[in-house]
Amino acid sequence: MKSFFYKSPYHFVYFFALAVFCAACGRPVEHSKYIPKEASFVLSLNIPNIKKKSIDWNYLFSRDVLQVVGDFKDTEILRKNLMKSGIDFESPVYLFSEQSELPEDSYFAASFKIKNESTFDEFLRGFNEQKKEKGMELRIRSFSGMRYVLIDEQTILGWMNSAALYIKLDKKAEEDVLKNRMIRLRDLPPKRALLQQKDKRFKFLKLSDHDLAIWVNLEVYEQRIKKVVNNFPLPLNLDFRNNYLTAKINFEDGKVITDLQFHNGNNSFASYGRLVKDSLNQQIMSKIPQKKQLAMLGLGLDMKGIKELFNNLGGALFEGQAQALTGSTPNEIMDMLTGDFVAVVKDMHPEPKPEQSPYEYTIAMGVNEPSTLKKMIQKLQKDGEAREIDSMSYALPNAGMYLTYRHPMLYMTPSAEMSADLSKKPTTAAQRSLRSSRKSFLVFFSDVKEETRQKLPQSFFGEDRFLEGMVKYTRSPFESVSLHMQALRKQKASARIVIFMKDKKQNALKTLAETFKPRKPSS
Repeated sequence: MKSFFYKSPYHFVYFFALAVFCAACGRPVEHSKYIPKEASFVLSLNIPNIKKKSIDWNYLFSRDVLQVVGDFKDTEILRKNLMKSGIDFESPVYLFSEQSELPEDSYFAASFKIKNESTFDEFLRGFNEQKKEKGMELRIRSFSGMRYVLIDEQTILGWMNSAALYIKLDKKAEEDVLKNRMIRLRDLPPKRALLQQKDKRFKFLKLSDHDLAIWVNLEVYEQRIKKVVNNFPLPLNLDFRNNYLTAKINFEDGKVITDLQFHNGNNSFASYGRLVKDSLNQQIMSKIPQKKQLAMLGLGLDMKGIKELFNNLGGALFEGQAQALTGSTPNEIMDMLTGDFVAVVKDMHPEPKPEQSPYEYTIAMGVNEPSTLKKMIQKLQKDGEAREIDSMSYALPNAGMYLTYRHPMLYMTPSAEMSADLSKKPTTAAQRSLRSSRKSFLVFFSDVKEETRQKLPQSFFGEDRFLEGMVKYTRSPFESVSLHMQALRKQKASARIVIFMKDKKQNALKTLAETFKPRKPSS
């Protein structure tokens, strides 16, 4: 999508300043019908929730904040007069966009309610007096029962019957084109209005259980997604017709929670859902080493589905090569594995010694056919690629790795110390890892505190020293991030992303606002 925010930050900030003072609530409102079902995205703002979370409104509209977005010089005028503008502060605000090959049909828009139209007119006239001083003018006009102002050659603001529409076209257009677009949205038939549909995938945008809610029509972005995916040699046939992505974002004490859902309305991805499990195996997840982790990634694959895909893609061609290297066929290896894979990073070394790996990590995988594993290790020993350390552990000197088998887990690590610990001590997982793996085929956790980021080795950043400095030494309020994802089942997949803050008692939104607030220079 071509970004209107970057093309004209002034007008986006002008509207956003209006929008954030409008409260979202749970009841249906008339201006939701302006959003067409062909929209590429919709953003719903629930300002009462945000206001309860102690946002400093004066700071939010300060020059320091708005100058980050654009050259906005009327902050004080807007801030002083907005609460007297006639805007209905008890109604939702929706931002949305529609994309088309025709410039006049591509636009960014927003809808909000007006409590008192006369007061709103006066607000615009008062704002206009300040604009005249800068050689600009906002003239209030009428067309087809609507009052409107032209903000520039791409932008129009119109209102009638207590509902307002802000529209910005992709390119400059004649006044009649802007007016016609405004009227077309105003007169949108109910059957073409997104939020008038009786589908719960859309109704959530009207509810008050979120701070922010987003709906994205993936079909609009199909070609761009395919362009990215085509850079990878994957056997994917992507069809995004009737596919949507939704997100609900909530700011809580000490964390930000984002709940995502992917709706596969045409079942085009159903076959890919068979490649992953419903959940990582809890018994296997309980065997993850190290309670304290800098990072952890768990993945649950359905080995039956993987095996079927592998063979359909001509896996038999690799059978001889696999047997020569491992003593087992690809099908035997896939039957050996449970499909549960976990990688854990215990520590990092920014300046490792020559014989030392920059990362202390363990890769673990579930095994349900020990006989196949034993046959593979014997083949490696016969070829001089593996050396037995004890009854559970083997060294692979040419690979720089150690193998440890404690039923039902096979561990791989480059650290001799970690390998020794695995062969001697029972392993226990962090409770966070066990909780997040329930009903999830993918789980992820990473510590992102400054002391952790400063351990990243220089090789992680390649030759980019500027990026290295930014990542390692930029202070932030974030402590860690976690993700768990559920498999695509019955046309729906879901995920939850949680960003944990260092300050556990304060609301995360207030923490973020304070973080980005400019510091006064010390005297």
